[in-house]
Amino acid sequence: MLVAKQPAPENYYQNNVLRVVEFVLERYDGIAPAALVADLRGYLQASQDSQRLFARLLTRKGPVFDQGTLGYREVADSEAALAELEDRNLVRSQGPIAADLLLNLILKDQLKVAFPLACSGLRTQPKPALVAAILHQYSDEQIRRHLSTFLSWVEITSPLHWQIVKILFFGNGRQDWSVFVRQDLDQVRYARVPLTQAQFDGAERLEAHLKERAWAGLSYRLDEYPQLLPWLVGQCCDTAPAPFNQPLRNRTLHRLGRWCERSGLFDFALAVYGAATTPPARERVVRILSKTGARAAAEAVLDDIRRAPLSATEAVFAKRFGQRNAGFQPKVEVMDIETVPPRVEDYALQEILAARADCAQQAWGMHSENALVKTLTGLLYWPVIFAPVPGAFTNPFQLGPHDLFEDSFVSLRAPALFELEQQTADDAALLDHLDQVAKAHQGTANHLVSWGLIEQVGLDTILTAMGPANVRQLCSFLIKNLADYRRGFPDLFVAYGIGDFEFIEVKGPNDQLQPGQRAWLQQFSEMGMRAKVLRLQLTA
Repeated sequence: MLVAKQPAPENYYQNNVLRVVEFVLERYDGIAPAALVADLRGYLQASQDSQRLFARLLTRKGPVFDQGTLGYREVADSEAALAELEDRNLVRSQGPIAADLLLNLILKDQLKVAFPLACSGLRTQPKPALVAAILHQYSDEQIRRHLSTFLSWVEITSPLHWQIVKILFFGNGRQDWSVFVRQDLDQVRYARVPLTQAQFDGAERLEAHLKERAWAGLSYRLDEYPQLLPWLVGQCCDTAPAPFNQPLRNRTLHRLGRWCERSGLFDFALAVYGAATTPPARERVVRILSKTGARAAAEAVLDDIRRAPLSATEAVFAKRFGQRNAGFQPKVEVMDIETVPPRVEDYALQEILAARADCAQQAWGMHSENALVKTLTGLLYWPVIFAPVPGAFTNPFQLGPHDLFEDSFVSLRAPALFELEQQTADDAALLDHLDQVAKAHQGTANHLVSWGLIEQVGLDTILTAMGPANVRQLCSFLIKNLADYRRGFPDLFVAYGIGDFEFIEVKGPNDQLQPGQRAWLQQFSEMGMRAKVLRLQLTA
């Protein structure tokens, strides 16, 4: 067990890595690349000291390390452990590492000693300036030769293998070894759902996913390597992804499109947006075509959107583009200000509550944005969200099913959704259900639930202000429209009494409503709930 501010047990990091390695081998032996499997088996066959040392390397920022920093109290003989890891080809010493990685391992003063000519005249400059000067004047081989008198380095031989291992275990590229620490310190808990099947059922499917992830990673590096753009656009536009990779492909295409737009590369932007299947791709196409004078083509795309919008935001955009004051018009109030406050939402909330200070019924409010309704929805539909649907949960650290924000979430769980809504159709049953779920799962990670919000305000207080019928209506709508409506909620929730509340979107002097925000304001109107825009206006 971990105890805050105390050293971890000697086998702590080793056991975490063993857990991951055994999980991956059990599920993906015969599917994962053979060289990766060989590395995993080599780790299992290593001595205890070597396992512990390598586990430490995996939890550090790498893949290159100063050998002088590899002394750990749980490793009895670091040199022998390192030698064994090298024999097993898990690490490599003094290899041909990229020079910039090595330069980042040593101190600024050491750089000055190792490269006096390159650093001449730059002694007062920050370290990155010295590194840039050294890279400009010396080849990688020359830099490695110079540094070998100051530094003994070691690298993980195949860092990509261990990146893939994390993807196979955690199911995504965001979580890492620190998840174990946060869980063991009781900073976060995860729902226990039976893992009915592996995320990837064959080598071909895994290979396609890894390739998709590689393209996604490169899309973040275009500022460094803009020459990659034509090749990357070709890969993403000329090949059709498998259905399970389509969401990841769409995110990559949208990222590429934004980069191309910022760079003024409109032909490339039109190509990648044309390959995307989700909003706001068509909106961006319309804006680019209009900007470049192709108005007939822009109007044709607009007509397609009007006939069959893919989302509420697309429908709002199609109604309003080029048509001032078209479409739904929310209620707007104006608040005069002399200067723009640092946080307009918090300022507006204080002013609203201050204006009600003399009322008999005490008003309260919070700056909640997306958190409030999502939290109530996550609590109400907890049993459905964490139902053991085959393929929905494939690792023990998920915040929800893989398809939570996809159309398949509702279609695969329609009977369970209907049954739960029948069980909570009575107001007392709804309130009791929410109370029991909140108590039973307090602190358990859920994509939708903000436990901090409940701790700050109190679930009973929120439910009293909103009323069961409104909670039921909002949550039922959101769970069935998460892909489209999980963002865009108004900034503020203000309660004036029991069942007397409103949602308020605060806008500074130069801010405009986004399509998603306008869609939610329209939805509140259709539901019969008070919502408005509060626009802060400079008096001077």
